[in-house]
Amino acid sequence: MTIRALFFSMLVSSALLSAVVASLALMLKFQMEAVEDAGARRLQGQALATELIDSSEGLTAFARNFAATGDERYRRFYNQTLDMRNGLYAPPNESLSVYWQLVLAGQRPELTVTNNRGQSLEKRMIASGVTLEEFALLKDAQGRSDTLAKLEETAMNNPIRGSRSSAAAVASPAGRTATTAVLYS
Repeated sequence: MTIRALFFSMLVSSALLSAVVASLALMLKFQMEAVEDAGARRLQGQALATELIDSSEGLTAFARNFAATGDERYRRFYNQTLDMRNGLYAPPNESLSVYWQLVLAGQRPELTVTNNRGQSLEKRMIASGVTLEEFALLKDAQGRSDTLAKLEETAMNNPIRGSRSSAAAVASPAGRTATTAVLYS
């Protein structure tokens, strides 16, 4: 074998080896992007699950506070929380529990009707790219929360039959007792 042939075979081998290394580097890049995307979807799914938990806990707290005090702002906050979940309001930048604590402390204004509509929690679940299994679990949890919300609304709206105002009925000792019993059942 001549030096020229040896040199040519080494050059071809180097080119092939370089092509293999470049291919492997490209495949690694795609795999890393896929892992990052999966991690981002997982975090988004966890954020949506946390939002669902926060909204459900907030709804129960507002219903119970309304039952205990008869203060209409708790009913208003209750309805605004449902409206956020349904996309009538954009969700706040902070978690719902933190947001409502700031509103109650007077450090954030109450929600107002604006053109800044959000997306419903369900649409955000779909857009987030969660798996079908995760989506089914989130939908099941939301369904359970919605069932609880119906019970809470019933308790807030009808504490004593024949009462003209739910706030007035809840303000009475009998109304508070009846409503609180339902909400803590």
